[in-house]
Order: sequence, then structure tokens, then C-alpha cells
Amino acid sequence: MSAEWKPTVEAVFCRILQPFAFAFGERVEAPMFPPPPPACLAGSIGFRGDRQGRLRLMISEALALGMAASILGTDLDDDETHKFKQAALMELLNVTGGHVLTDLYGAARVDLGLPECEDCDHLLWSRAASDEASMLFLVDDEPVVLQFCEDAAA
Repeated sequence: MSAEWKPTVEAVFCRILQPFAFAFGERVEAPMFPPPPPACLAGSIGFRGDRQGRLRLMISEALALGMAASILGTDLDDDETHKFKQAALMELLNVTGGHVLTDLYGAARVDLGLPECEDCDHLLWSRAASDEASMLFLVDDEPVVLQFCEDAAA
């Protein structure tokens, strides 16, 4: 699969953001994409079955905190908000991944794995942002890198 997935994944991601994270996203081209944020998170979720691959999101810590605060109904500086920031990204991956797989593959048997999340350094962010297979977004003015790859069947 080459880049034919991009319009579908872009539409799904932007559609999921508003009800899930109370945020709006827009795809931007590399010249309009800001440098890596001071602190960022990388999350991914794999899928297996008739198709296999991985969806990865890299987001600023500020966006992760905003999502966590919106989900929990807490303030940005609340301890619970900080504890939940990785879980918020993983849940966004889970919801987005399920919708992407349904929209791309329809009735094919594809199972999502468990989402993973870790801190992301600037080198990993920069490499991902410059990869031509990545899509770049601004979500409420915060940068997001989205990658989707489909592996060869095992």
C-alpha cells in the first residue's frame, strides 16, 4: 500500500478529534509545520489479521495534557491530568485505529493490539516529521505527526 491511505486516515483522524479531544485538526505541509515541541509523546498501536501494520502518533505534551484535562474534567496543572496524559494518547490511538481500520478495510478480519506510549525525543520527532510517508497536522495549534504503515502479510 502506498499513499492511498492518506485521505482516509486524515479524514478519520480529524473526525475523531472533535468529539474525543474537543479539538480541531488540520493537515499542514512541511514548510508550515513548527519545530519539535519542548516535550512530546509517541504512541503506537499495531494491528494483525487479514492486514497487519501500525498506526503511530507523536504529539506535544501540551496537547496530551489538554486531552487528559478535557476527558477528566480537570485543570491542566492537576496531578490527575499529568498522570493521565499517556493514557489519553493511547485512547486516542485506540479510537482512531478502530475507525481507520473499518474505513480502510471494511469487513476484513483485522484486530487491534494494545496501544503503547513513551516520551519522544527531538531526533525521533524530526525523523518522523521529515518522512514522506508521515502526515503533519496542527491540532489546536499544537503539532502532531501521524504515521500509518501496512506490513507485508506474514
